[in-house]
Amino acid sequence: MSEPLEAFELEQLASGTFRPTVSTNAWVVAAADPSPRLDIAWDAEQTIREIVLHFDTDFDHAMETAQWGHPEDVMPFCVRDYVLRDADGKELHRCSGNHQTVNRIRFAEPVCTRGLSLELTHPSAQVPAALFGIRIY
Repeated sequence: MSEPLEAFELEQLASGTFRPTVSTNAWVVAAADPSPRLDIAWDAEQTIREIVLHFDTDFDHAMETAQWGHPEDVMPFCVRDYVLRDADGKELHRCSGNHQTVNRIRFAEPVCTRGLSLELTHPSAQVPAALFGIRIY
């Protein structure tokens, strides 16, 4: 192919679709990136009350019931560990052992910041971190 496919670029986060359809609709970090991070910045300070993250739990990969048994005990593509920081590097939220597609982070007190950083951990050495969307309210 003369031009590479851009199926997993950062622009995928702006699709507004939080699962694969006719496109991937996901930002997938380079597998070789040892410290995946998404940085968001604004010209003016924003007041944030809630952040919603949409992760890849591989909707096409059924996890059969306990009655059937299954060789995997976690969704292999889901980001399990991440840290959310403000523009000054202050930790706003830390998650370990995530297994859900949608993570809703509600702050007890609104956060005022000019930016956010989302630090992701790859699910495994073979699977790169992926994110379908981030909504900030």
